[in-house]
Formats: sequence, C-alpha cells, structure tokens
Amino acid sequence: MISENPFVIHGFVSDDLFCGRDKETKMIIDEIASGNNISLSSRRQMGKTGLILHIFAQRQIKEKYNTFFIDIFDTKNPQDLVLRLSESILGELVPKGRKAIEFFLGCLKTLSPYVKFDITGEPSFGISINDITSPMASLKEIFQYLENSPRPNIVAIDEFQVIGRYKDCDMAASLRTYIQHCHNAGFIFTGSDKGMMDQMFHAENQPFFNSTTPMTLSPLPVSQYRLFAQELFSKGGKNLSADAFDWIYAKFDGFTGYIQKILNKLYFMCPAGGETGVKDAICALNIHLDGMSTYAQDLLADITLKQKMVLLAIAQEKSVKELGAGGFLSKYGLGTPSSAKAAVKGLSERRILILDNGRWCISDKMLQAWLGRYLGMEDDLQSPGRLA
Repeated sequence: MISENPFVIHGFVSDDLFCGRDKETKMIIDEIASGNNISLSSRRQMGKTGLILHIFAQRQIKEKYNTFFIDIFDTKNPQDLVLRLSESILGELVPKGRKAIEFFLGCLKTLSPYVKFDITGEPSFGISINDITSPMASLKEIFQYLENSPRPNIVAIDEFQVIGRYKDCDMAASLRTYIQHCHNAGFIFTGSDKGMMDQMFHAENQPFFNSTTPMTLSPLPVSQYRLFAQELFSKGGKNLSADAFDWIYAKFDGFTGYIQKILNKLYFMCPAGGETGVKDAICALNIHLDGMSTYAQDLLADITLKQKMVLLAIAQEKSVKELGAGGFLSKYGLGTPSSAKAAVKGLSERRILILDNGRWCISDKMLQAWLGRYLGMEDDLQSPGRLA
C-alpha cells in the first residue's frame, strides 16, 4: 500500500520526496563514470541509504548500469556475506526477466539457489545458508558474474566496516583482490563507524588503502531542509511553522533519519488546513519516545549495573572525551578508570556507545532523547504518560 505521508522514513520513493544532496549526487555519479570507487562514511541516520538509492534512480544511471544495494550490517562471516550478495543480486534481477536471472545462476557453480517460474512467468527464488559450503569460491563466482554481465554494474555495500569483524579470515584482502580484477563494476562502500572506515581506507597497512575517493556525509543545511519540509506540508494543505522545524532539527543535530520520523508523525497528526508549532513537535516526539519505552527499558535491563551507570552518565553529559578527565568518574560515582573503560568497551561492542570525533556518545540519538527524558534532563519534553 502506498502511503500518502510524504515524509519517507525507509529508503527512497521518488525525487520529489528527496531533499537536496545535489553536490554529493553529482560527485558520486562523476566518480563512478570515471572508473573510481567511493568510500562514504557518516553516522547512522544521516541519509546514506536514501542518497545511494536516489543516485540509482537517476536516468543516466538506470539506463546504463545494473545497480545492487547490499546491507551487510548483521552479517557475521563469509557465508552470511555470500548469502546477502546472492539474494540482493537475484532480487534486483527479477524485474529484468528470466534471461538475466539464468545468466547469473549460470555463473554460480558452488551454490544451488532455487528459482521457480509460475505459469505467468513470475519467479520465486531462495538460497539456503547451508548450501554455502565454500564461501570464498562462491564469492569469486559472484565477482565473475559482475565482470561478465552484459551491462556494467554499480554495487553499493552498506556498513562495509563490518567485514573487519569477521573471524578467521581476512575478508578485506580477499575482496580487494576480486575488486581489482573486476573492471565491469563500480563500488560504493558506505559505513557508519568512521573510525573503522578511516582505518580500512586510509591506513597504509590495510588492503583498501588509497583505493577509493573518500566522502563524508554531513547534515543538510537547516534552511534548505526547512523549506523542503514546509513545501511538503503545504502540498498536503497543512502548515509547518519554522520554529517547529528548527526545534526538531536542533534536537537531533540535523540527522535526517530522526528528523524524518518526527516529521512523519507530525504530518499525520496535523489535520487538513491545520498548523503545527513547537508544542505539536514536542508532542510528536513524546509519542515516539513512549513507543520505544519497552525497547529502552529492556536494553537497560540487559546490560550490567556498571554499564548502566556509565551509559546514564554519558547521557547526562551528551558526550565525553576522556573518562578520567574533569572529575567525570567521581561526579557520577563510576569507580576506577579501568572498570569504567571495561563498561565502555562492552557498550561500544554492542554499538550502544560510539566514538565520534574523539568523544564517546550514544549512537542512537532517539535513545539519547529517551534517556534524557528518563533522567528528567529534557526540560522541553513532558514526562511519560503526561501528554496533553
């Protein structure tokens, strides 16, 4: 079912519902056309996925290239990677018809994916993780497909830094070798862990050193994003005040994903002919925070007491550069530096905390807002259960 809400919170729908990024779009298209690969890093919820899918939807890309978007965030080993690559490629080839699918399957000698066509010619397909017994051989076959496919390809691999966590293999070295010999595909590597992405692409001892054009995605300018949002409200016969938008933008530091979620809810709440202000934006955010309370409470129950103390302390500070500096440990009764560091390590391994520009902070800004309200820090947010 197609939503009438213009504030898209997943992926990409159309250029009309995509804000800005003209400079980044042109740069990536030009780099790919010049035979260069891209490494694009930014925090999660900044709009990387939407940008890539927006680029894939451009006429000069659609008419020339096969495009594949692969999210490997939850992969843990080479088998997972091969499964995700195979499923993504098959999924993109389905609209192109039986010939395109059969060409891909003909390249896979070590896998046994099933593809069935019904009487109307519609395919269904699947691959079992248990069928991937030689993942490196299967990976080589996938790259042979890319090299030999009739059309050139663009492959975007999201959360690429995850391959650095695979155990018992140097996946980066293997992929670098395959990519070097694949002249029929351009690659866009995106990642939300800037530290790991920088290490992978800028450290001299790493396989991908100096092999891409680096890019960093920054927040959209507030004036551009505000005008875009107000125009979408106006098209729906509604009005979004500048103060309301600016409050949301500031609350989430310009991070597109979080802003879209609140605008989506705010648009739904606003009646035709209605006008929204800051109080409405606050109400929309409170409703969203109420909805995530079970998740947040379960998270607090699932970590150790010391990890919870450290997490709540960082939530109050917003970010911390050095755990032992400025009386941070004593202020919050966190004990010794070693125990606090161990707690931070555990939280960072679960991606609850991240190191951003040399400072520890909560990776999920919506969780930061929930914790702020939980701690009674957010003067502009109401307590749970006290919504107007």
